[in-house]
Amino acid sequence: MNKMMRMTLMTMLAVMALPVMAQEVEVTSVQRLHGDNGQPAYYPVLNPTGDRLLYQTDNDGMKMYDMSSGQVTTITTDVVSGPDVCWGGDGKVYYVSLDMDENKLIYRSGNCYDTATEQVSRLIEPQHGAMRAVPAKRGAALRSPSQNYKSPGDIGDAAWTEGSRVHVMVGGDEFERGNVRVRDLSTREEREIALQDAAKEIRSLLS
Repeated sequence: MNKMMRMTLMTMLAVMALPVMAQEVEVTSVQRLHGDNGQPAYYPVLNPTGDRLLYQTDNDGMKMYDMSSGQVTTITTDVVSGPDVCWGGDGKVYYVSLDMDENKLIYRSGNCYDTATEQVSRLIEPQHGAMRAVPAKRGAALRSPSQNYKSPGDIGDAAWTEGSRVHVMVGGDEFERGNVRVRDLSTREEREIALQDAAKEIRSLLS
């Protein structure tokens, strides 16, 4: 396999990570955030515009800090799965909350917080098994072994890993057939190739 083909195919796995690649950043100020009563803040998630920050506390659930006003809003007092929180491309917060029954069994549910109405919606009812929130360009999705959810309409593209498996979603639908657009990072050229051909080449690269 030539160098150009390798670069092109690996771009499919890396393209979703481009926004977070290393950039030159100038730090102008530092502010330490705490939850109520001086609790530490965990799992910070900055929104795409950089003016709101989600974080979690030990006992007070998940909160949102407004950078411009300094206001702190409690999104939920539920126990939230730290890594499974994201800002959707629609500006809403998607997250997975945890609960435990009397038999010490853990249940996970999928939720959405609308920053405009300050309302929480239950999107996936409590269930066993892993669940995660996946951000997309115009919305988000919640994925679990038994039930999935995506925000209405064409949510745009998303990609995530699950163990050794790479998932690609377009408009909320996982690829099963058709073509996929790939970009060569060295030339910035884009082209379409058949999905089944791309899958074969990726397997070859990872073997």
